Amino acid sequence: MPHNPQHPSQAQHLPSDPPPRFVVVGHPIAHSRSPAIHQHFANQLGLTIQYQTLLAPPNTANPKQPQAFAQTIRALQAAGVVGANITVPFKAQAYALAQHPSPHAQAVQVANTLYFAPDGSIHAHNTDGPGLCQSLMQHLNLQKSTTLAQCQVLLLGAGGAAQGVLLALKEAGIQHLWVANRTPENATALAARAQHLGLPATAIPLAMLHNPHTVPAAFTHTPNILIQASAAGLNGTATVPHPAWLQHVCLAYDMAYPPSHIPHTPWQTQLANIAPTLPSSHGLGMLVYQAWHAFVWWAQHCKLQRHVQLNIGDNLCATEHAIPQATLHAMTTP
Repeated sequence: MPHNPQHPSQAQHLPSDPPPRFVVVGHPIAHSRSPAIHQHFANQLGLTIQYQTLLAPPNTANPKQPQAFAQTIRALQAAGVVGANITVPFKAQAYALAQHPSPHAQAVQVANTLYFAPDGSIHAHNTDGPGLCQSLMQHLNLQKSTTLAQCQVLLLGAGGAAQGVLLALKEAGIQHLWVANRTPENATALAARAQHLGLPATAIPLAMLHNPHTVPAAFTHTPNILIQASAAGLNGTATVPHPAWLQHVCLAYDMAYPPSHIPHTPWQTQLANIAPTLPSSHGLGMLVYQAWHAFVWWAQHCKLQRHVQLNIGDNLCATEHAIPQATLHAMTTP
């Protein structure tokens, strides 16, 4: 039975408990829509939460200074924050801080969600992969032409965002993963990590994507999904493959997402100029779905579960489709 959300003015909370506090940490962070998304989840469930952005100091992104990011996290714990979403460029550092990584985080060794337990320990999880796959399946269902398991994936980028989705792509049953990155060694390392997880993968030089004569024969045998996961997507300098590659792609997906008043990312616009009929999407759907997985994970670990039980009982996952889809609709409706 669909959940009937309460009016926000009827939000339930335990009188003795202040609203649980959450943050999203990144650099940059001003563009983040996570606070609005999580607040929308809470409103639909009749809950009261606090959710804010936190711009981490730029030196905390330096892998040679891991203590800087650790100090930021310790400050959140000391302030009574319950959980944090972690975005670029801190996902590997977030995983390294955790004493209790989930199996999914342990498999990909990056984390986008942290829970701060009362005993001072840190639990880590990664919801990027499930969020991405849900969004991809939604778009493929609209095309009514193929399934995710029938596809190969060409992944642009080899950083934390790309690493975080490997296990979910493997579990979705994709046929093969192709990895291209500006630094060939990073592409090779990511492909090796995918193979270690049981996902067939091949690293290719980024320059191959600009050459119409280097399209592998294996790439032409199935539908293909092109995923932009590199940091270059944040500044509009991400690679756009040659049309000879794009003609074998059924969906292009940018993990980045634009400001609310702009319909497409720069990469999508570049793609449209080269392949105007190629379906493309930005990463707002992935953001909403991964956020919902994080919200459910938090609810299973902290006192938020007690708030949830007041409204919908024990089975929060029963709302898995209705709440994120309603939130996505709200985020994309002017």
